[in-house]
Amino acid sequence: MADHGIDAAGADAVDGDGARPIITELRPGVTAELSDAVWSIAWSPSGRLAALCADGRVMVDQPDRVTRPMCGAPVAVAWADDGRVVVSDRQLGLVMAGGGDHRCHELPRARHVTAMGERVVAIGGTSVWSLHREVGRPPGLEDPPVLIDARCAELHGLAALTSSLVVVAGTKGVAVVDIALGVVDTRVEIDGAISVASSPTTDVVAIGDLGGSIHVLKVGDAEVGRELTGYVDHVRRLGWGDGGGWLVATADDELTCWPVVETGWPAEEPVCCVGHDDPITALAVGARHDLVVTGDAGGRLALWSLRVGDVPLHTVDLDGEITAAGWSGDGSRFAVGTVTGTLAVFDAVRGQLA
Repeated sequence: MADHGIDAAGADAVDGDGARPIITELRPGVTAELSDAVWSIAWSPSGRLAALCADGRVMVDQPDRVTRPMCGAPVAVAWADDGRVVVSDRQLGLVMAGGGDHRCHELPRARHVTAMGERVVAIGGTSVWSLHREVGRPPGLEDPPVLIDARCAELHGLAALTSSLVVVAGTKGVAVVDIALGVVDTRVEIDGAISVASSPTTDVVAIGDLGGSIHVLKVGDAEVGRELTGYVDHVRRLGWGDGGGWLVATADDELTCWPVVETGWPAEEPVCCVGHDDPITALAVGARHDLVVTGDAGGRLALWSLRVGDVPLHTVDLDGEITAAGWSGDGSRFAVGTVTGTLAVFDAVRGQLA
């Protein structure tokens, strides 16, 4: 196992009354040198790991389990279920593999792909694509895929709201799409939207745009919302952490966090965590706890607590630009990948109050 040079760079989180610090230990786990740059990382609900490389290969669970090239222009990977992965590809569309199933579904200019219970949902061009399969039905016997025009021009962002609702962000607007009914439920005019994230506990979504603004909206009521401004660069990465208690965003080398106040909206004043000398290229927010992972173009990985906004808890120097990051569903592990093909898995262990 490689020596990652983990540094403890600052104080750790505090408990609810602001008193004693909680120690977070960062332990290196599996390290692999894959065949090409790591484009995307996905964890299954049971904790299986998939890492997509730029050459179209997917590592599943362990370094010695790598698929043959699945496509030629891969973008992202997700788990269709606990035995199948699906890869979005700009040229082929969506490629599924595993469990005796290997098929390609047409989706022009495919981008993001995600799993929502019994559905696989993806975006490509102006369309939202959805495939539904009941548990127990053999592969190939699913209902036909549904294709919905979101009417937002080129789509860049996708986030799940419920088991049948998604929100998508495009260059000419943001739309809430009912994939069960196959219709656009709501559409809001926001130019240059490139990222979107939905709160796991409320009906609030955040949208980042090319102008450096974050639009926070209430689903179902486009008139209710607020705009967070102040960035000088595109807001490409967004997330909600700590059970929806924080909104997190990155732009250039800056990580910015807004605590959610009693009204359910992000506070007007953010907590800024500027901890990278190079542009931030990856973000992973712990949905179940207050931990955030960022990675930059120089290969530096930082682990943050949202409750300690001045310095990272730990930093790790990897061998190249960090291109992907993702937390496991239970929040105990995260994986990061680099442009050189390094994949590293870490355990984040929360200790006792000091």
